[in-house]
Amino acid sequence: MGRKSCARRWWHFGQYHFSKEVAAESVASAMSGPSFSLFSDSQSPLSRNPSSSHVENTTENVELEGGKGKNINAASVDETPYLSLPDTNSEPVIGDVPVTDKGKGKVVGDSELGGSRRESVPETETQPVDVDCTDDSQLKKRKIGVAPKKCWDFLVPIDLDYKPKVDWDTNCHVIHQLKANLSKRQLRLFKKTCFGYFLDLPPVIVQIRIMHHLLMREVHHEVKNEMRFVVNDSRLRFGLGEFALVTGLKCKGGTSIESIAENRLISKYFGTASVTFAQLADCFKKKKWETDDDALKIAVLYFVNNFLFSQLKTKSISRSYIDLVDSGDFNNYPWGIDVYKATIDSCSNKFQDKPSFYRLGGFPLALQTWLYECCPSLDGHFADHLGNNKLPRILKWAVVGQIPNE
Repeated sequence: MGRKSCARRWWHFGQYHFSKEVAAESVASAMSGPSFSLFSDSQSPLSRNPSSSHVENTTENVELEGGKGKNINAASVDETPYLSLPDTNSEPVIGDVPVTDKGKGKVVGDSELGGSRRESVPETETQPVDVDCTDDSQLKKRKIGVAPKKCWDFLVPIDLDYKPKVDWDTNCHVIHQLKANLSKRQLRLFKKTCFGYFLDLPPVIVQIRIMHHLLMREVHHEVKNEMRFVVNDSRLRFGLGEFALVTGLKCKGGTSIESIAENRLISKYFGTASVTFAQLADCFKKKKWETDDDALKIAVLYFVNNFLFSQLKTKSISRSYIDLVDSGDFNNYPWGIDVYKATIDSCSNKFQDKPSFYRLGGFPLALQTWLYECCPSLDGHFADHLGNNKLPRILKWAVVGQIPNE
């Protein structure tokens, strides 16, 4: 990788300690602290504070194709930002440091994020245009005299006292269940699949308070199928590139699936045209398979629907996915595209009507891990960076403490 990559030390080894009981207010404090760094802008400089310079820029072009069971490796990263991803842009603003000498700083009051905010207003083509980012239906509903939302405006005003009930369906114990239910030979077969590296996943949980405080800071923007946030004055982008770097899932290729007239797995183990997740879970937990090959296919379906897609027990499993797994072609399928879309659809724009309850679907752990990579101040408090060089980056974080709702 050369001297340049060697110089990019993400984290100093041994600098982590864990605290399980943390007040919920410290989440907001961490997101308003001085050590927040951009994960999503390849043109942004690293933090100038040596104590918070653990995070490098990571929106570089990544070969998302990947092979069977292969992770993204460091050799696949080059210096050209996002060539493989269309319709993306970057806004080179980080904290209160203007990226170019053409920009002029202005101070904007921001009581929600604690103090004033200094934004860079570059006189270049990368300057975000203040346009109305709402759709036609919102235009019709807008009251007369109310100014339209601008790009990088918060979707809703930040209210730290707003604490709705939140639920999620990600089975964070799925790796333990795979190791407990599959034989050694069946585990070796799973290890060779495109999901095999997840067997090395450290203990993880979905930290709801972390996710809630992040989602409250979502902003309007002009790019579809992405999420943008303003946290501690930094403009952050979560797109398909960030998702691929965090999860290692294949995110390039066609998503069409050839249907099978008669599915052998369905007829042999379920007997009904529509298979619910409860039926799949029962088959997996009771080890109803007859061959190692069938055990692998049942395990893959269980992992995909219970971990990557956070499937509700009452929901039906996609027939297309069952056909794909039964055919044996699932290793070449770009699962990342479907999982990313489900994650964005579930996590974006949650608070327009301030619901008293909401649910996170898709793969919220990807968004949560991305936040850890962005914010060094969370290390040792809400999650522990393991100090390893494993890829993808979700393998670098252990999360075992839930933050109290109080």
